[in-house]
Parts: sequence; structure tokens; C-alpha cells
Amino acid sequence: MERFSSSSDARPDAAAVPAAPSAVGRRRMRESGRPAATPPPADRRAAGGRGSASTPDVPPAFAPDLLWQAVAEMGQALGTASRLHLLAVLSGGPRTVGELAEITGQAVPAASAQLQVLKRAGLLTADREGRQVHYRHASPQVTALVAMLRETAESRLPSVREVVEDVLRDPQTLSSLGIDELEAALAAGLIVLLDVRSEGEFVAGHLPGAVNLPSHAMAERLEELRERLGPGQAVVAYCRGPYCVTAVNAVDLLRRHGFEAARLSFGLDAWRAAGRPVVRPGGGTASSRETTS
Repeated sequence: MERFSSSSDARPDAAAVPAAPSAVGRRRMRESGRPAATPPPADRRAAGGRGSASTPDVPPAFAPDLLWQAVAEMGQALGTASRLHLLAVLSGGPRTVGELAEITGQAVPAASAQLQVLKRAGLLTADREGRQVHYRHASPQVTALVAMLRETAESRLPSVREVVEDVLRDPQTLSSLGIDELEAALAAGLIVLLDVRSEGEFVAGHLPGAVNLPSHAMAERLEELRERLGPGQAVVAYCRGPYCVTAVNAVDLLRRHGFEAARLSFGLDAWRAAGRPVVRPGGGTASSRETTS
């Protein structure tokens, strides 16, 4: 009677399984033009392959940690107050290292080192103009990111919200004008818009219709400002953004000297984000795309 073979009997003899060629053998095959023998699936693991007789070849698994590590490197660049301050100032437009150091109160070497960190993280770009290097946000997304961080901190951190509400959101000195209302008030001649930043910042770009009166010179030029005002006109001041206390101090000085004064709740960053152009003396206007990208 014919006997059925068992599973062990059906297993191919080890001698019948072609062995993977050695390194020397593979080299000789390549030199002779013959293809190298491929071990069967059951022996691929031993030969260093990925698959097995029961597990087909599959691509390596996606490693999300590697992606998030790259994102974390950008987050680390945002992790100091000095760098965030630099980014906030640059929301208003390009600046040189010297200007940024003066505005943020840092030494020039320190500011330069921090700017390099932000540049390596892809948050800034730098353009050389003559002997000066101007830094700017690498894209409008960076400007939006800085604004989002500020707004999130205000909404989620009581310590930030307390300072903002007590110092920066005083209803007695904060203008209720939004961007559209500001344009309408300027067109109607109801206000004088005062830019209290430095002359260099004003020249780099300012709101249309603004008059530059730097805060450090304001006390000596109050009469000049009074002569400029028409009947019933109020003064509305602005500086670099909602956290800029220069406008707060300027409005306090003006009110103590009898001026009807308030400050804008926004600065150049919000103006640009709304797609409005800024003015450059001698250079016309620049669109938000040109000044933030």
C-alpha cells in the first residue's frame, strides 16, 4: 500500500536547498555576468533579509518621533524671552542688528547670537545691503505664529493676562478704533496719528498718514504738536505692537499736558496681517507680502 508522507517527510532535504553564495562567490558571479542565486524565502532572514516564509517584505515603519524632533528644534528656538522679543519687533518689518539691539535692550553681540539661532531654525532670513545686514521674518507664517503665541499666552496664562489688562488695556487710554475705523477717522480729519517710534523705525515703514514724534523728544516738542492739531482733533499714538509700552508712556505724557490722547490697540504687525500697505518715505508704499516675506 502506498504510504502518505508526513510533514517531516515532505520537508526538502537540507542538501537540496541552494545555499546563499559567499561574498567571494557573489563577486565572481558579478565578474562573469551570471546572476547571483537568491536564497529561498525561508532562508532570507538568515541571509540578512527583511522577510520570512510567513512575513512578506514590508517598508520600514514611519517614525513620527523624527518628524516631531525637527519641529521641536524650531520650538526650542522660541524658548527664550529675548528671542521672542526680537521676533515681535521684526513683526514690524526688517531691522539691522544694531537697531534690534537698541530696541530690545540687548548688547549687539548677544542680539546677533540670538538672531543666528532664529535664522538656523528657519524663522528669519537675512539680506545684506551694503555693509548692513537686515533681518526679517522668513514668511508671513512666522508673523502669524508670533501673534498666535502672544494671543494664546494672554488667554491661557493669568500672569500675562493680569499685566495686559492692568497696564496695556486701560480703557481710559486705549482707543477703540479698529483698522477700518482708523482709516475712516484719518480720512475725515478727526485725529492726528502719532508714530512714537524712533526716526529709523519710522523711515523703515509706518502707517499711512502718521506723523513721527519719537517718545524721547516728545516733551520738548509738545507745542509743535499742539500747533499741528486742528479744532476738535484728538491724538492717537502707536508704536511697535500691543506690548509696546512706549505708546503707553507717550499717551500718559500727552494727557498730563492737556491733550485728548489715546493709543491704538494694534501695531504694524496687525496692519500688515490685514493686508494694508505701509509707507516708506521716499520709497512709496510696500505691501504686506513685500515686508513680511
